[in-house]
Amino acid sequence: MPLAGGETCALAPDVTAGGRFSGTTNGFADDYSVSGPGCPAGGAASGRDVAYRLSPAVARVYTVRVTPVPATLADGGSNRFDPMLVVQRACGQSGCVTGTILNGPGDPEAVTISVSAGDTVYVIVDGERGTRGEFELEVSF
Repeated sequence: MPLAGGETCALAPDVTAGGRFSGTTNGFADDYSVSGPGCPAGGAASGRDVAYRLSPAVARVYTVRVTPVPATLADGGSNRFDPMLVVQRACGQSGCVTGTILNGPGDPEAVTISVSAGDTVYVIVDGERGTRGEFELEVSF
């Protein structure tokens, strides 16, 4: 199901109920360059990004997976989006709840996060090394 991420955390759509969503970082700005404790090394070298919100009424352990969708370019080449995931309590702050940039271009990334009842965290889909592209976001618990 298409669900555009929010340009900023203030505009982040709620994905608390889980599901599979189609999204893109194309056409969005590079709002968040994150670093600090819990953030993936290299997070400051990010590209365009979008945000999603998790706000459960009961404590839940979520798995969030982003899978890049390959795109063929006009010259016949391919755009290999290299996504990274970052989870923060307040977007743009120093430090992260968790994050990942372990895999290379075209490969999925996933994090598992425990969210307490009544808390809100933001999942930021970003592009490592300035890459951008389309993706599938799967949120499960």
